[in-house]
Amino acid sequence: MGFRVRIVLAVLTGLMLPAAGMAAERSGFSKRFDDCMAAANGVSSEENQCVAAETDASDKKLNDVYHKWLLKNPGEDGDAMRSAQRLWIKFRDANCKAISGPLGGRMAEGAFAYCIMRMTAERATELEERLP
Repeated sequence: MGFRVRIVLAVLTGLMLPAAGMAAERSGFSKRFDDCMAAANGVSSEENQCVAAETDASDKKLNDVYHKWLLKNPGEDGDAMRSAQRLWIKFRDANCKAISGPLGGRMAEGAFAYCIMRMTAERATELEERLP
C-alpha cells in the first residue's frame, strides 16, 4: 500500500472513531498485526495479507465472545443480543461501504477491508468488556 493510501486510511480511521485518542485503546489490534504491517514495508499485497489475517483473528474473537455472551444470557437477553448482532453486522458492512466507496478502485477495496477489520476488532472488545 502506497503512502497516499496510508494517508487516506489514516484520515478515514480518524473520521470513523468517536475520539481519535481512543484508537489505540479500542482498536483491539494484535501485536502480530503491528509486526506484520512493519514487515510488509509498504508492499500493498503483503499489507492486505496482514489486514486479512487480523480480520480473521478479530472475527474469531468476536464469535467466541458472542457465543459466551449467549450462553450466559439465555432467553430475552440472548434474543436481544442476537438481534443486535445481526443489525450490527448490517451496519458495519453498510458503514464501511459508504466510507470507502467514494475512493474508487483499489483504494476503496483497501479502505473497506481496513474498516471491516477495525470495526470487528472494536465490536469484539466491546462485547468482551460487557461480558457478564
